[in-house]
Amino acid sequence: MKLLLLFDHRFFRAQNGQIFSDKAYSYGFFQSRYLRVFDEVAILARVADVDLPQPPSEATEGAGLKVLALPDWTGPIGYFRGHRLVVQTALAEVRGEPSAVLMIAPGGIGSLAYDSLRRDGHPIALEIVSDPWEAFQPKAVSHPLRPILRRWLARTLRSQCAQATAVSYVTNEVLQKRYPCSGFSIGISDVVLPHSAFATAPRRYSASSHANSVLYVGVMSHWFKGHDVLIDSLSHLASRGAALNLVLVGDGALRGQIESRVIQKGLRSKVRFAGQLPAGEAIRSELDRADLFVLPSRAEGMPRALLEAMARALPCVASRVGGVPEVLDSEFLVPPGDAQALAMKLQSVLSDPTRLSEMSAQNLQKALNYEDSKLSSKRQEFYRQVRMIAEGHRPSRQSPLLFSHSDFAASSN
Repeated sequence: MKLLLLFDHRFFRAQNGQIFSDKAYSYGFFQSRYLRVFDEVAILARVADVDLPQPPSEATEGAGLKVLALPDWTGPIGYFRGHRLVVQTALAEVRGEPSAVLMIAPGGIGSLAYDSLRRDGHPIALEIVSDPWEAFQPKAVSHPLRPILRRWLARTLRSQCAQATAVSYVTNEVLQKRYPCSGFSIGISDVVLPHSAFATAPRRYSASSHANSVLYVGVMSHWFKGHDVLIDSLSHLASRGAALNLVLVGDGALRGQIESRVIQKGLRSKVRFAGQLPAGEAIRSELDRADLFVLPSRAEGMPRALLEAMARALPCVASRVGGVPEVLDSEFLVPPGDAQALAMKLQSVLSDPTRLSEMSAQNLQKALNYEDSKLSSKRQEFYRQVRMIAEGHRPSRQSPLLFSHSDFAASSN
């Protein structure tokens, strides 16, 4: 059976025609998850052409897996112009044969095709990875339509969950309460933590170790990630004479503004921008060099970066959002958006070697529950349910083709 995966991730196409991802979405990722249950997987996603002779890492496509490349539009205008093309491509891919449809949610591409696929009789399952209600909270997004978008996106996701045949949540409780599903549901983190991702033993801190290196890993594309809060908290600490150094891993459209904020606060010598690093060993090296990991987000699902840090036995301080309280004790959580509370927590934790050692051991033990081999069986259970439900359905009608790639290109000019 074929699986159509509706995915908002932006892939890239090198000059040799191979499609790849700048994240962990290589062929091996999809093979280890979806191709264990489904015979074929088609990913409907945007693809951007880049000036590289070949992919810098493993390509995404391979035996049984293809990417249905949509134009690389950006912004709401491109989103709505792409509506008919998304619908046409999705319907054409599943026409004439029983197929499963899985939407990574919340997702613009999936939402565009959702109603048409349901009208055609295709059962749709969801993998919910984040919460739009939290992502569009005040100060997280500066768009003038933020309040309207917040209500609309949350209401849309709630409706999609209510109609879905199966839903997988990255949390165990939080997302389930806000977006309930009447069909089959399960809580499974989407993090990938292979055996190599784990430290062999907890860390041991002492008074002579002078813990002062703080690390954050995350994209610089959304203010809800809390970079401003983190920089303001570092400024509070610097004004008190605390000798902390911050390493920021990641990149994105907001990097220039974040760098400007660092300069304005007089923190240039205390902050190192490491840029975007490839998943795996490069990220682990930064984690191993740090004394503490911080997650200042205003919104999260089940944050992958936090679990990766915990797997390296790194003490962590984070905002009390999303699924974070499911993995970190309340003692190490602060209210989202509160720079002063974050500063006080960082100073308190870093000045206590015994506490840091205990946090290291606790985090490593907790992260072991998210080791990939332990989650894999739960994922396979969910995908088998999705396949079994799809095998019992047949499309109700044949839909006409609506739009072409050339039409989209013409409308964009």
